[in-house]
Amino acid sequence: DAPSKDYIPLIEKWFGTYTPTAAARKPMGPEFVPVTKERAMVVTDPEMAVCQVQMMNILPARPAVTTTAQWREELVEGIASWIMGRRFQEMVQRGEAGFRSANTRVSSFYKGGVMVSGSASGEPKDWAKMVEQLAMEVNRAREHGFTQHEFDLAKKELLNDAERKGLVTRNVAR
Repeated sequence: DAPSKDYIPLIEKWFGTYTPTAAARKPMGPEFVPVTKERAMVVTDPEMAVCQVQMMNILPARPAVTTTAQWREELVEGIASWIMGRRFQEMVQRGEAGFRSANTRVSSFYKGGVMVSGSASGEPKDWAKMVEQLAMEVNRAREHGFTQHEFDLAKKELLNDAERKGLVTRNVAR
């Protein structure tokens, strides 16, 4: 954060003018190869005290968010992830989960795709139960959606979070 007049002369003195010895390489993307069937892998390590299971799908990339519709789609995905996280947390609190924690997420995958994922962590001996419960809960959400109560809780949390960050203020009648 210094004025450029202070450091530009030093850069020129010590680095001079640089000319590349070869042409710049063509920028490459992630070069994804579409997956046409489900694959699974189990990797174990007896020295690990915790097990993590994941399931994921990589979808085609989306353009940068420039419209209200695109922004809404990402907001809905974030709300769905929040609701899923809450469901997983309730399962743990009730003692029904084969995992210690779990979550779902939708995110950019190296700008070349969209990764939709779910993960859970817990005791290594419970890995099969974790996979089963994670898949079951994700499929339940896909098939049946969420309740109005879950949406109301998510909305309240999102608004409270935005308010704490100073992004919004509420008009309170006095």
